[in-house]
Amino acid sequence: MKYFILISVFFITILSQSQEVQYFPQEIIVLSQCSNAVNKSDCFYSFLEKRVNDFIEKNKKVLNYAKKDTLKTGGRLILDAEGKIVNEKSYFSISGKNIDKKIARRFKNLLQNLEIKEIQNRKVAPVNSYHLLNFNYVVKTQEKTYNYRLIQNSEKYKGGIIEEIPRFPGCDNLNESEARQCFQKKIQNHIRRNFNYPKEAQRRNLSGRVSVIFIVSEKGEITKIRTRGPHKILEEDVVRIIKLLPNMSPGKANGVPVSYPYAIPITYKL
Repeated sequence: MKYFILISVFFITILSQSQEVQYFPQEIIVLSQCSNAVNKSDCFYSFLEKRVNDFIEKNKKVLNYAKKDTLKTGGRLILDAEGKIVNEKSYFSISGKNIDKKIARRFKNLLQNLEIKEIQNRKVAPVNSYHLLNFNYVVKTQEKTYNYRLIQNSEKYKGGIIEEIPRFPGCDNLNESEARQCFQKKIQNHIRRNFNYPKEAQRRNLSGRVSVIFIVSEKGEITKIRTRGPHKILEEDVVRIIKLLPNMSPGKANGVPVSYPYAIPITYKL
């Protein structure tokens, strides 16, 4: 019986592209309103925090959609050489069950019309520095009234972050662009080498696409494998293949090892 396997690899985060990266001092967005502030990163974060608070206050019904007790908001900003937000690489979102699409679109617009005066410690292309901003709230209901309280972040926003992807064995000493291509090639070869269409799936004429997400931990280990597909037999085969992946050099954020997620759809076709 002839069969085919189709493989794609998706990098979930935006990647930088440099062999020798200068992480510090971190990139800082300076708003016109913060030009005289002592700590311009604190001022920038506080400015956006107020925008988010004002938005929720004016759209109190958004709290009705927070079915759980937490409302999550925030996003990622990447700026171009002129200091403008790169929309296709940036996002700002509000999440919660049944959030109205109109409200979500209006929330995204909170990033519009930011009066950016300058970018300090600007990273030189092709390095990408991104700014991660989170504003999460505890939502409580009391006599049909919705109240919310900002949860203080465990990690204080200090400025831009430079990411480096995990290195597949044999992909070390490459810049980010080369490492990305190398990872794609290595993992495709790994899947093809270890692929064996389950006999039971062939017998039952099972085929389709299995999506798998896994984490390369800060130790470089493959962890937290999750799958979604048309049948358990195909999902179990994908888990088997992913578990055979070797340990890798971990990804980094500003030079510190971090966990890094990957998504791979694998299509089984008879």
